[in-house]
Amino acid sequence: NMVVYGINTGFGALRDRVISAEKVVELQQNLIRSHACGVGDPFPSEVVRAAILLRANTLARGNSGIRLQTLMSLIDMLHKGICPWVPCQGSVGASGDLSPLSHIALVLMGDPAGKFWALASDAKQSNASPELLPSTPENLQKYGFLPIVLSYKEGLALNNGTQVMAALACLTLYDAWCLLHSSEMVGAMSMEAIQGVASSLDARIHAVRPLSHQESVANRIREYLKSSSNLSTPLNSAILAKIVQQLSELETQYLMDYPNETWVAVGISPLLHELQVIEQDQEKNAQKNPDLPWKISSNELGLQRAQDTAQRLQQKLLDLSRFVDAQRNGVSIADETKHKAVSKFAEDLRSLANLLSQAVPSQCPTQDDYSFRCMAQVLGCAWRAWHHAAEIVQIEINSATDNPLIFPPTMDKEAKDQGLSYQDWLRHNPELCRASVVSGGNFHGEPIGMVMDYLAIALAEVGSISERRTAHLVDHHHNHGLPAFLMNDPGLNSGLMIPQYTAAALVSENKVLCHPATVDSIPTSANTEDHVSMATIAARKCRQVLINVQSIIAIEMLTAHQAIYLRMFPPSPQVQKMQQLLEQLKTTDFNGLWFIDKDEAWYPKIHAIASLIAQGDWMAKFQDVVHL
Repeated sequence: NMVVYGINTGFGALRDRVISAEKVVELQQNLIRSHACGVGDPFPSEVVRAAILLRANTLARGNSGIRLQTLMSLIDMLHKGICPWVPCQGSVGASGDLSPLSHIALVLMGDPAGKFWALASDAKQSNASPELLPSTPENLQKYGFLPIVLSYKEGLALNNGTQVMAALACLTLYDAWCLLHSSEMVGAMSMEAIQGVASSLDARIHAVRPLSHQESVANRIREYLKSSSNLSTPLNSAILAKIVQQLSELETQYLMDYPNETWVAVGISPLLHELQVIEQDQEKNAQKNPDLPWKISSNELGLQRAQDTAQRLQQKLLDLSRFVDAQRNGVSIADETKHKAVSKFAEDLRSLANLLSQAVPSQCPTQDDYSFRCMAQVLGCAWRAWHHAAEIVQIEINSATDNPLIFPPTMDKEAKDQGLSYQDWLRHNPELCRASVVSGGNFHGEPIGMVMDYLAIALAEVGSISERRTAHLVDHHHNHGLPAFLMNDPGLNSGLMIPQYTAAALVSENKVLCHPATVDSIPTSANTEDHVSMATIAARKCRQVLINVQSIIAIEMLTAHQAIYLRMFPPSPQVQKMQQLLEQLKTTDFNGLWFIDKDEAWYPKIHAIASLIAQGDWMAKFQDVVHL
């Protein structure tokens, strides 16, 4: 004779309609059928399966008023590989995820209106079907799953909660953890690629602004860059690499035309050897002094050595050009072709000597542009957002989030002494039963919505600063000696021009996606549910921002990888290890990522690197740094 919301009443605006005892089971079935009204593309299977797992975890707390059989059937769906078809749109985030959770419950109860895929739950299951099937009892039983008939309150217990938004949040948080670590690695690669001023990573800078995570980000990037030959000297390694390449090309071309002119090799070979010795000495110095990169701005001795090296090489180039001029004097005027070739040879050597004058600054380098200099500050903020979101989501997925909640009374000692069963004791104390059912608002998705909006903004900033570094690397006015768009023959080749366009497009798309969903609310259910969270929209948007940033970071990694090949001095051992992983990356479209000297389709490489970032597999080789 008791009237208890959700057990023998209507729902929402119909909460005061009392339902007769003979119709309470039909009430639960009707609830699921009427609420299964989602639209849009279906959620990926990992989101649906995560939502089922989280719903089971919540129901297992014992505050939702369902039978053990119903809970075990949910778990059995996971074991049997039954994956409901759940449209991604239609939840306003209060009362929880009513519509998407109802699509799951349709399959649980074997309603033909539901749809499901049969996934291979283990290696023994050979009858898995990628075909979308109606969730009839017959179809479900083919895959070993027995649907259930819902009992008192079970429909409401199954569809009233925050598990779909929480599933999205959990998966996004894990992927964001991989992404943030990837952004630190790619930031280090870009610092190497542009031969930046690593003094910005000096531990003292971050110690005097003790915000959480900024210092640890700087520590990890420093570890990635320790013993970098490239960052330990002000000598421009891109210019030196260009000189090595052009000297080799000069020698090769001239000897192809005039193979008997042995003086060419005699003149150029010592220069190439000296450049090789400089590279070896620089690498040894970096290994001996692993912290040199963060001291580059005050390393006056290093600057003087670099200037002396550049002047010595420049003088040898000029001496060689004069020697070649002397050779021209021995060429017959009648041999006009050879005369011009020797003249051009000497002029090219003088051009290289002039280029070498640009290879060393007049003073120690001081600072980079913000996208390089402020990596630790920006990524530290992103990590703070991640940790805050993770804290809230961890609490949420272990909470009771449906309505009403049931708090079973504790049987008193006197009743126990009388030998009464718990059920009999409850029958004798109906007022305690009534008092144990309490209506509240734990289904409201605001906690998830707010942190997903926050995390989306943080991830968008990670993408924004990444795209700016990519833009610097391809711009020959800002990339410290590298060729335009990182191709040796720009013009004929567009190089990495357009991947940066793609990154820019994704950054701008993220700006739109970062409008917070939780600032919006539209009343539902005849104004009884007059404030809703829109948290599932926030979680969906955050996941899309994450996917976009994975591609942005992939484009930066591809760009930095290409640029490092164009510098003479090797990067740090950790960055070399990352490059080796990229060189071993194989797909059906390409066999490893190496230096690319002419235009080809970039998208297979971008997709492959984005997948590497998403899976986080690369981090297994950097555990000592990742866990700093």
